[in-house]
Amino acid sequence: MALLLIALLGVVNVIGYTVLEDKKKAMQDLQIAHQQKLQNYNFLKGTKVEWEQKRDFLGTNAQPMFVSEEAANDEVESHLNNCAGTADIPQTSLVIKPMGMIEMPHYNQVALNVAVSGSSMSVIKLISLLQASNHTTQYGYYVIPNIKFEADRKDPSILKCAFVLARWYKNQNSLTNIEGSTGRDLANSHKNIKLLVSK
Repeated sequence: MALLLIALLGVVNVIGYTVLEDKKKAMQDLQIAHQQKLQNYNFLKGTKVEWEQKRDFLGTNAQPMFVSEEAANDEVESHLNNCAGTADIPQTSLVIKPMGMIEMPHYNQVALNVAVSGSSMSVIKLISLLQASNHTTQYGYYVIPNIKFEADRKDPSILKCAFVLARWYKNQNSLTNIEGSTGRDLANSHKNIKLLVSK
């Protein structure tokens, strides 16, 4: 009888130990999960100001919405003409040729193929103004993906420049889906660009 009682106590102890070990492991797992949540919270708390600043920047400098190819071409050409006027480059020195719209997964690109000639200071100022608008005005998103400079053979004081002036407009996909597109899309879109040659 005593042996049976000892054996029963042994079984109870083994079962009790196993149950306690399972509970201990469950508590340890729960503690680790809480520690990870706390670390995530502290990280988010530490970067909150940065992300709020990014949110405010995107709200203030929102990418323009694509309406139509014609309207977009007019906006890009108007921007070019305004900058050319500020850089003291006459309209007669500009050769402008609209390029076909390129539709990317998350934005539409509208571009002009431009050739310009003038003093080196005026041409450099024009290029600078075209890109500076991204930092000084709302709805920028102007880009010059391709550019070529060349000195005039007859008059070395005249600089010829051929470039592509593009602008990126958000489309419906950019509002609903943020996955997929990479920087390679832009590179691939410009493989076959041919710049105008200044005469």
